[in-house]
Amino acid sequence: MPKTWKLDLQDDEEVLWRGHPGYNFDQRKLFKFTSVFGLGIIAVTIYALLVDERFSTTDGLFAGLFFISIGLLFVFGPAVIDFKQRRKTSYLLTNRRAFIGFINLFGDPILKVYHINQDTELKLVGRKELSVYFAVDTHKGRHSGLGYNVTFPVGFEFIKDARKVFNLMQAIQRTNCD
Repeated sequence: MPKTWKLDLQDDEEVLWRGHPGYNFDQRKLFKFTSVFGLGIIAVTIYALLVDERFSTTDGLFAGLFFISIGLLFVFGPAVIDFKQRRKTSYLLTNRRAFIGFINLFGDPILKVYHINQDTELKLVGRKELSVYFAVDTHKGRHSGLGYNVTFPVGFEFIKDARKVFNLMQAIQRTNCD
């Protein structure tokens, strides 16, 4: 955690591990509905540029480039935003809690705290750079009036020493159940 973060550690709480996510490009962010939508925009725009006479003017070419840019934003935007967000994220594990601190897109520092106890479900996920998930975050979807909720795992993502952190968290669970 950067020194500017205000951590309210308890007297008997000690820091066991500090880290940050890997900076690798996450390709999983590319294969979403927005990518398909963006590819559709690009395909329609290229077709219009090649077939429609109105796009042969300078204004038409600028309009075509504008819509191709919008399509590229839909295709690559989520992955680029995720990559930039991970560069501004820090992780901290104590003998009681896990902290995830990040600076959002508006520059506001956000610190989320998750208690580790015997009921915490731990998951070690990944192939090359592993992630340790220990919580689930639920958000109301756009159609929340219909009872539509979106859940996603929360944890230390793409860390180098994930097995060590996973073992530390299991040890925390054993000591916190006493």
